[in-house]
Amino acid sequence: MLLDAPDLLVLDEPTNHLDADGIAWLGEWLADIARTKEQARGVKESVRSGLGADQQRRYAKKVAKKAKARERRLRRQMDSIRWLAQPRTRPGLALAFPEAAPVDGEVLRARGLTLTAGGRTLLDRADLDVRAGDRILLTGPNGAGKTTLLRALAGRRDPDGGRVEAATGAALLPQTHDALRTDVTVLDHFRGHVPVYADDAERLLDGHLFGPEQWGDRLRTLSAGELRRLLLAVLVNSPARVLLLDEPTNYLDFDSLEVVEAALREFRGTVVMVSHDTWFAEAVGVDRRWRLGDGRLVEEAG
Repeated sequence: MLLDAPDLLVLDEPTNHLDADGIAWLGEWLADIARTKEQARGVKESVRSGLGADQQRRYAKKVAKKAKARERRLRRQMDSIRWLAQPRTRPGLALAFPEAAPVDGEVLRARGLTLTAGGRTLLDRADLDVRAGDRILLTGPNGAGKTTLLRALAGRRDPDGGRVEAATGAALLPQTHDALRTDVTVLDHFRGHVPVYADDAERLLDGHLFGPEQWGDRLRTLSAGELRRLLLAVLVNSPARVLLLDEPTNYLDFDSLEVVEAALREFRGTVVMVSHDTWFAEAVGVDRRWRLGDGRLVEEAG
């Protein structure tokens, strides 16, 4: 898409699923595509090549005409969407983890943990310890195995070697929602993961912006943002004291992002998080850093 050199780029969450290097590259690329720079460079090169004054004027007029045509085209495109209604206001998302008895000591441990995928070794005989109250940021390039490691720690995937021991329940917030796109309804999914009566489930869902008109909606009809809110509703109302979060900021708008950040900051349990949003990680209060790559899990200083 980027190689097509479009006149107008409309980007929908362009940093989702990119690692830190990918985000940095995209930022630099976007900073370098100003069309006015290209036009100015063309005029400059024409002067250097020895064009006469008349030729330079004609070329400059041609560049200006082209720029004005592009401006008119963009204005027409903007005018064509002005009929869209203003977005409806809605109450803000409320998110707060319930108080629970504190847990001490080790909450997760792995010994000789080996993980493979597609014939590659993602993690080779690693030992790791997670203590109660730890806030760990897990980083590494795309494809290194971060999601696979979180799934193994959550008990969603069997290790290819070694073992994982959990002293308390762990809840996983997945990065993608493909497995959720089924005919199960919003209410049934919530009650299937949060053991409460129907009346209580409806009240809790309403607090997460799922009103009565959506309780019977099939999961496959929800947007990515709505599925994210539903997963957060399940996560917040689970008894887990260990949260394994795979790119928790994906699909969230700015207002919801601030709410999630504040809730995690107040959470008194343990967090292991994959995120390329370093500002979010710092705001949540990360105090340990793991880096996964080339089959090794390394704890980084600072």
